Amino acid sequence: MKHFIRNILLMDVFLFALGAYPLYKVQGTPGLIGGILALVLTTVNVMVGYYYIEKYFTAEFSVFMQKVFGSMGLRLLALSAFIFMILKFAPIDKIGFIISLFVSYICKSVQEMILLNSKSKKKSV
Repeated sequence: MKHFIRNILLMDVFLFALGAYPLYKVQGTPGLIGGILALVLTTVNVMVGYYYIEKYFTAEFSVFMQKVFGSMGLRLLALSAFIFMILKFAPIDKIGFIISLFVSYICKSVQEMILLNSKSKKKSV
């Protein structure tokens, strides 16, 4: 599903174009860096999810659910650890980072749900 990867990268470009100027204008370079870090973290997160969906989609349903939801839990823990480290140690604007992370995470989670929905429709046909 190269369309999914393309859509995620286009989403990154769109979110960066939409948020870069306001983040930079209001919070300067630390705000812009926080926005970029949020995009990178959420992109890595969704790409790992994409890997597990692609790898286990044709497996038995129980195996698929175990791997995908198991990876979701691990991804959430890893994402939380990275967020903690960034908030604790990185010289960024924390509010801009959190808002960027929230918006980016929601947009990419929707894309991941659309992927699952479209793959399940193709499988059932």
